[in-house]
Amino acid sequence: MSLADAEVSEGRRRLLDAANELFSRGSYLEVTVAQILEAGGVRAPSLYYHFRDKEDLYVAWAEDAMDRLGERLSREQAEWLSVHEGLTRFVSALSDDAAPNWMGMLQDARRLERPESGERIASAFYGKLFEPLCGTLLRAMERGELRSESVSRLAALFLAGVLGLGPTSVIPGSPGLGDPTWWPKRFADAFKPQP
Repeated sequence: MSLADAEVSEGRRRLLDAANELFSRGSYLEVTVAQILEAGGVRAPSLYYHFRDKEDLYVAWAEDAMDRLGERLSREQAEWLSVHEGLTRFVSALSDDAAPNWMGMLQDARRLERPESGERIASAFYGKLFEPLCGTLLRAMERGELRSESVSRLAALFLAGVLGLGPTSVIPGSPGLGDPTWWPKRFADAFKPQP
């Protein structure tokens, strides 16, 4: 790698790190280009060299966050012994202190100016999270841990619970997911096969 290539990679990484720091805490609309430049320690030309605009950086950040989530889940998936353990790992990954606000990211994806930007984020979400979750639920059905249901419906219900009952829950009085086993246990109990 040439020195120029290393500088390009370093500049892009600094911008993505700044985006991670800022977008994990604030929405797309709340974070300004000036804040990104300051947090990344770069100037405007660097942003526009690596990314078309703030929206393009946001999409790259979201895809990067989904890739990291997918890698974590893939590494851990071989170790899952039960549906409860697998679902607990999903909850832990999604509610990790370092994880972005996934619900906020999905809401922001719908607000972006270019439809293809939102589609890229949705595609990353489905590929890195929704499809592996469907696989986990399907294996649990095959092993008799869950009753046969629509896999995509169960996955959507599980994710709604994780994202709705998480640390930033908007449901009054919810226990939150300080205990990552709470929702997976209730979910698995609700859908276990009837004797």
